[in-house]
Amino acid sequence: PANVEDCFHMTVEAFNLSEMCQMPTLVLTDFYLAQAGSTINEPNVDEIEVIDRLRPTEEDLKDYKRFALTENSVPPMAKPGEDPVYFVTTGLEHNEKGNPDISPAAHRKMSDKRHHKPRLAMEYAEKKGTFTRRHGNRDAKIGIITWGSTEGAISEAIDLAAKWDLGVEQLHLLLLNPLPEKEIYDFIYSKDKVIVAELNYTGQLAQRLRAALSVPVDSFTKCIGQPFTPYEIFKEIMVQHGWDSEKSDPVLTQVARVQHQYQVPIPQPGHQGQDEHLAGSVAVNRF
Repeated sequence: PANVEDCFHMTVEAFNLSEMCQMPTLVLTDFYLAQAGSTINEPNVDEIEVIDRLRPTEEDLKDYKRFALTENSVPPMAKPGEDPVYFVTTGLEHNEKGNPDISPAAHRKMSDKRHHKPRLAMEYAEKKGTFTRRHGNRDAKIGIITWGSTEGAISEAIDLAAKWDLGVEQLHLLLLNPLPEKEIYDFIYSKDKVIVAELNYTGQLAQRLRAALSVPVDSFTKCIGQPFTPYEIFKEIMVQHGWDSEKSDPVLTQVARVQHQYQVPIPQPGHQGQDEHLAGSVAVNRF
């Protein structure tokens, strides 16, 4: 999720994917979202799609196979106490009944079944079309790929760059595994250069994109315990467009002056009657 509203909707989608594919899902958030507050429109729960797990039919229950090899690799799941069957769940490799089976043939069949599930999740994501977002000039030859809470600052920087006729487009990913391959390929191959901007030391997403999709992307990272600012992203956009310091410095000075007007000053110790050790917490809350 990139913002507070995303946290709600992506958690619903995480449950949908988990129930549909019968596999665990993780919702990746970060400190900035955990500390954030936002006013959003109240979700209409009647319009939210909720996917339930596949249940067995009466015919399935006659010879129930919990781990049956089905066409889409997702077998019906009986509920203990509701369905008149029981099954074995083991950490060992198993057959369709759930009984341990460590033969090479069983291991290959079950591995094929498990590894098909991410493909099912990707097809669902492509069909919904809500697991990626694009922002900026579609005809731009410079692109930025983002994930997590970096979206807002970079979108603002792109809007700022547009005022100076610096075309940039952003692709924000809301699904990291499996990757939405079609959207990523379409985006990357429509650009001359693509940068992956992320808040970690090693450029984790950039590495994953190169390894999984063999795509040419550059990494732009920040790892000092603070989020990106629109100013520093705008500065990088200027560099990518070939602006030298003589051309960019006057613009950056003007932008910095405007952005400084919107910054909340950090309270001094004792500000608003607070003790010295509480002054920092006031700054965080006001931010």
